[in-house]
Amino acid sequence: HELAAERITPEQLEEMRRHLGTMIQVEAEEGEPDVARAVEADIAFHRIIIEAAGNEYLAATYRPLEEVLKAVRMDTSATAKVRNEAIHWHGEILNKLENKDTKGSREAMRSHMGQTMGAVREDSE
Repeated sequence: HELAAERITPEQLEEMRRHLGTMIQVEAEEGEPDVARAVEADIAFHRIIIEAAGNEYLAATYRPLEEVLKAVRMDTSATAKVRNEAIHWHGEILNKLENKDTKGSREAMRSHMGQTMGAVREDSE
């Protein structure tokens, strides 16, 4: 996150805003939420952070994990509570990245990962 905060471009930030907007839109729509669409936006949001870091090793390691992450997020994102928590943390992360706040972006990501791990634990119980 520290490298991403230093290197992220305005175009990447705009793309992240669009993905966050998709997640918010899914929650606002009437009827059954399109969880797959929200998860795709969630994964794409994180992909941009990985790309912004400019670390080819990290990017190469992340790509194969995306399918696993999608499967996990499909399970954990089945509840509105988890989806809304993800929206909150993505907003925090985006805000910190927009402000080039390396420490803040790292802390926001840690909190988001803690929230996600909590959702995984709840889902497996």
